[in-house]
Order: sequence, then C-alpha cells, then structure tokens
Amino acid sequence: MELVYMFTIVDREHADKYADYLYNAGVHMTLKTMGTGTANDEMLGILGLGETEKEILFSTMRKHKAKKILSTFSNELHLRRPGTGIAFTVPMTSVCGSSSLMYLSGGPEEEKGEGDKVHSDIKHELIIAIANRGYVDKIMDVARDVGVGGGTVVHTVGTNTEKEGKFFGITVGKEKELIMMVVDKDLRTEVMKTISDEAGIHTKAKCVMFSLPVSGVAGIS
Repeated sequence: MELVYMFTIVDREHADKYADYLYNAGVHMTLKTMGTGTANDEMLGILGLGETEKEILFSTMRKHKAKKILSTFSNELHLRRPGTGIAFTVPMTSVCGSSSLMYLSGGPEEEKGEGDKVHSDIKHELIIAIANRGYVDKIMDVARDVGVGGGTVVHTVGTNTEKEGKFFGITVGKEKELIMMVVDKDLRTEVMKTISDEAGIHTKAKCVMFSLPVSGVAGIS
C-alpha cells in the first residue's frame, strides 16, 4: 500500500469542519497545532493564505483515500476559494513496524500493494516521530547517539477527543509531541530502529514513526 502525509492549513474557525470530515472518512491519525504565516503578501496570495490565525492538521492515510479527500476539500468544503487555505500531501517512504503501518493507514483493506516505496533520487529524508508528551528528551538522546544533529518539536493534540477510543493501544486524543528530524537517507533505518527499540509503540512513549522524502535541504552539514 502507498501512504501519504496530508497537511491541511485553514482558518482556525473552520478547522473543526475539516477535522470532522477526516474522522468520518476513516482517518485515525489527525493531529493539530496552531500557526501563523511568514510569507510576504504576494506569496500569501499565491498559497491562498490570508493574514488570520491558522490551524494546521497533520493526517496519515492511503494514497487513494487522499485523492478523494482533496477533491472533497476543494469542491465541497470550498478550499479552492482564494484565502481559504491549502491542503497537500507528500509520500511516505517507510513506516516502522507492521502495527504502526496498520494504525497509520486506517486499518486493513482489501487493497494490496507494496508496503515500502523507495525514492532512489533523494539524499535526505524527514523522519516524523509522534509520541506521548514528555518523551522528547529521551527520543532525541537516542537519536543523537546514532548521528542525528537535532530536530524540531511541535506540540499537538488529537482531534475528535470525544469520539476517539484507542487504536492499537494508542489514545489519539491525548497531547502529543511531533518531532521532525532531517537525516541522511542511509541513516534513516538505523535511527528509526533505535528509537523504536527505546521508545516505540510498546513503551510508555508510544512513539510511531515514518519518513518523507526531502527533495532539497539547506542548513545541514
């Protein structure tokens, strides 16, 4: 199966509408955080972002489901209107562990396919680790031991906290830390395995991970 990571950036007052649609579409993992734009006026117009406060939704799903969701966002939820917001997806290159794969993809389906799509033309990858709050230091200490220089942390909370139960022992509604680390592609597997061993889904940290291709990078030696 091919998985993607969807970023949805909308005005804060409309975020719940998009989160509800994702939940009803069978998307288990949706996290949210607040944000503001940093682009100049011209770029804000190109991206469809206004000057109001935004909410960012991060979601994982199968590729075929993402196509339908993006179409609905554009045509039924009117995301294509100027100044409304933006949604986009990037391909996942790997998922650490079969349980994480089923959780992030929304559970089993009849559809069959390859579980790990390789992009041979990239040199770096973005590892995204999602863990219970309070375990960032532990995860980063482990990552630094295998060569990761640093990362960026975003504080998040699961959407639909009143509706969500537990999937594979993970309560989505609890506060989460989303940790982003850019690493050499050849280092990806070792980093993810090491973090999984020390803070994976079987531990109190309940960390799940996946990686995304990075087509260009600046500020990393």
